[in-house]
Amino acid sequence: MTAIKITPANAARIQALLADANGRATSHTICSCAVVIAIADAAEERLSALPKKERVGASLTHTPAGPWASAYKYAAQTTCLRMERRASGWFLTSAERAEVYPRAPQRDSMTITPEQRDEIARRAVAEFSISEAVA
Repeated sequence: MTAIKITPANAARIQALLADANGRATSHTICSCAVVIAIADAAEERLSALPKKERVGASLTHTPAGPWASAYKYAAQTTCLRMERRASGWFLTSAERAEVYPRAPQRDSMTITPEQRDEIARRAVAEFSISEAVA
């Protein structure tokens, strides 16, 4: 599969990929391009500590929360999305069918590079002055 840039202009391609991944399942799946865009926007917000040019290389795996109704005793079908941050924005690299158990929380697994980690840590402590330890 070629990666699809997550934009409203690519809604038809994203919808087709989601439909293919979901099959006939609709209840607990991601069926809308708007939801995919919202997930990408949330991922971008998580990287807000980095300048835009340094966000390239991050990736996200998203699995929605499980059903909350007590009637569910077994796993429900859902959609697992994989996205990657490139220079021009977020790209959907895969959408696959997955199982999610009742009352399971949403899972967002963000992966960043060591350089991104170091830059986030540097920016987090940049406003503090470091005192010398007094023995």
